[in-house]
Amino acid sequence: MQPKVILYIPMSLDGKTSGFEINMNVYKEIKSDINSDAVFMDVEAFKTSYTSIIDSSSKQLLVLPDNMGKIPRSMLLERTSKMNVLVLCSRSTPQDYLNFLEENYINHMIVGYDEVNMATAFEELNIQFGVKTIAVHADGVLNSNLMIEDLVEEISIFMHPTLAGANNDDMFLQNNPENQKLDLRLLETKVVEDEIVYLKYRIMKYKF
Repeated sequence: MQPKVILYIPMSLDGKTSGFEINMNVYKEIKSDINSDAVFMDVEAFKTSYTSIIDSSSKQLLVLPDNMGKIPRSMLLERTSKMNVLVLCSRSTPQDYLNFLEENYINHMIVGYDEVNMATAFEELNIQFGVKTIAVHADGVLNSNLMIEDLVEEISIFMHPTLAGANNDDMFLQNNPENQKLDLRLLETKVVEDEIVYLKYRIMKYKF
């Protein structure tokens, strides 16, 4: 049985998931809504923001896909001593990293050959750990892969009131020579036809 998988995505108004300051306090506000059996994080989320997403006292299973052993080992040791952690690996994972996990009694699972097979991993999470719901906090690449494999049931977006810019094809900031990020204040929200969400913002750089 495949668990229910929910993506949690911070996003700017121009569709960026990076290049702006993510307000991690929003996770504290909606932790009661993230009522999942497991929290699934990519390496960068684990390294930078896991304390905002999951409490060290939580009984949730923290699942980390780390096929090539990119998580700093000292960090993994320090954090796994406080939490219920499972590292996902594949048959291509370096043997010295697998040895490290074994020697330090860090739970891990080998699923896949060249890469971690997410579909198999999620199914095994259900079978071996009774996981029925997974909250995913990851980058666009991993999120896209999960979507392509048809593993995602829900998407929750934290829309940040800013325009991140950064590329030449950005809709709002093409002619901004300083690539200045714009901060906005929410004025109105409305659900209109075809479940389109209408958002009205004031640009705070201007004085009205």
